[in-house]
Amino acid sequence: MKVYVDKKVAAKTTGLAEKLAALGEDNGHFVTIEWADYGKIRHQLGLPPVEFPKPVNKAAAPVLVHPPLPGLGTMAKNAAMAVAQTVIHSLTGNPLYVPEGVFNQRQTICRGCDEFLPDVRRCSICGCNCTNTWVGKMRLASQKCPSTPPKWDVWTPGT
Repeated sequence: MKVYVDKKVAAKTTGLAEKLAALGEDNGHFVTIEWADYGKIRHQLGLPPVEFPKPVNKAAAPVLVHPPLPGLGTMAKNAAMAVAQTVIHSLTGNPLYVPEGVFNQRQTICRGCDEFLPDVRRCSICGCNCTNTWVGKMRLASQKCPSTPPKWDVWTPGT
């Protein structure tokens, strides 16, 4: 079975990117490598093993290895905070949503960010869906990017 390993993730671990490049196949954002070889490399580097569910059959889709998303509890807390911030923001006379141009700008910034996970289309910091066109952190005027420093900020008319 093959796995796709995100090159940005591999670059954060000393020696991992080099070993993957030597044994794997470069596919742009990812390196494709046999599961057994990936396990051997992790063992050689003293990294803990990564366990994934066993495929149902040999033709199963490859596994994508990327930074873990925040847990459900963290994402629920983030969503609750966003709701509270949005209520306060709108009660002070500010709009609920950003204009379409601001939304498109935020979406472009998110998709170009190192924290964007293209295979799941989510932010690895907050877990937000970076492609949702109806509602989400990018659409709400009260929200800002979770990175430090933020790549986009709370929006009010005139900013």
